[in-house]
Amino acid sequence: MFQNFSQKILLLIFCISSCSIFAQNNTLLYQFKKNGHKDIFVFGTIHVAKNELFNVNQSLNKVIKKVDSAYFEIIPNEMEMMQAIQPYLYQSDSLSLKNYLNPKQKKLVSTFLIQHFGNDNFINFHPLIINLSIHQTYYAKTDAKAMDSYFLEKFEKSKKGVGQLESIQYQLNLFNQRPIYQQINEVLNSIENYDKHKNDLQQLFDIYATQNLDSIYNFMLEEMNAEESKTFYLETLLNIRNLEMTEKISDLSLKSSTIYFIGAAHLPGEKGIINLLRQKGFSVSPLN
Repeated sequence: MFQNFSQKILLLIFCISSCSIFAQNNTLLYQFKKNGHKDIFVFGTIHVAKNELFNVNQSLNKVIKKVDSAYFEIIPNEMEMMQAIQPYLYQSDSLSLKNYLNPKQKKLVSTFLIQHFGNDNFINFHPLIINLSIHQTYYAKTDAKAMDSYFLEKFEKSKKGVGQLESIQYQLNLFNQRPIYQQINEVLNSIENYDKHKNDLQQLFDIYATQNLDSIYNFMLEEMNAEESKTFYLETLLNIRNLEMTEKISDLSLKSSTIYFIGAAHLPGEKGIINLLRQKGFSVSPLN
């Protein structure tokens, strides 16, 4: 069970980042140049997508052949994944989801878990793990695949270097910064509006195909079911990480020509990676 479970979580971890504002062009691929630094490229992803979206940008394959290496937000690792989620599995009464639910809510969650996972053992887990598991089921029985894994395989086959900007543990810890009641409300909302969220998947694919970062941002923000969720998403999952990733990208650009596959959310906006790299003296060129 745990092997299949961790594979689902790996897919979802790739899904979490995707949006922001002030897009500059209808493209997901940008080139950055600075004296004394190697040329770098940043490509915005939605991480899990249909096959035809992997080549949505006509310049991407040329860039992949040109660069020396690729960096991703995280690189999936089965052992690292299991170690990271272990603290969130079977919980004490204070953190187990079932102890926060009334009888009607328990029945709702239990029925859903049995339908989608074959049993309701997950109700004993931390809400964070249940949320991640529920969202991953949106992609079940579709031809959607992990975009990051697709490009990672390309680089590994070509014997080019690969690396990660973050870690699975770091991302899980970020997600868990939300108050427990917000995480519980998200579980209930995801189940109660399950069909809507699942149907929204195709709409997201269609918007991503336009390469319009504003549209991707607006769509994802609309999916947040409360103002407090939007604040957490923008500040903790986007803005803080944008600053951290920009520093790492700038430092790494001294060493080799690299392409970075990062959730599309992190690219645009005043506090987005595009503008942050520009503030560090990089010139920016959109590539269509």
